[in-house]
Amino acid sequence: KFDIYPSDSIPDESCLAVLDFDKIGEKLCFRSRLGGDEIFLKKRRCTKTLKKLFSELKVPVAEREKIPVLVQENAVVGLGLENTETAYFADSKTKKYMIIKTESVNNVK
Repeated sequence: KFDIYPSDSIPDESCLAVLDFDKIGEKLCFRSRLGGDEIFLKKRRCTKTLKKLFSELKVPVAEREKIPVLVQENAVVGLGLENTETAYFADSKTKKYMIIKTESVNNVK
């Protein structure tokens, strides 16, 4: 689920990511990671494969397929992990924010 907010009305909620809508647009989807997926980490100023990033962050192999990968076409925009801020995340120049939030769904197995 995603919502778009003007810069003066960002909700104070837990969310997966606060993104810059103008950098992304509306064509997004979630999927599991694929071999060769890379992500640009804005804070680190480098590109990493998800495999290397998960290894660095000590994410158990069994859990890696459960982490949502947010993509725009073939570009990885964000992950369901902390500390994975990408070039698509909101910054001081952002005018329209896209809030990606997680919700618990009951009875899902």
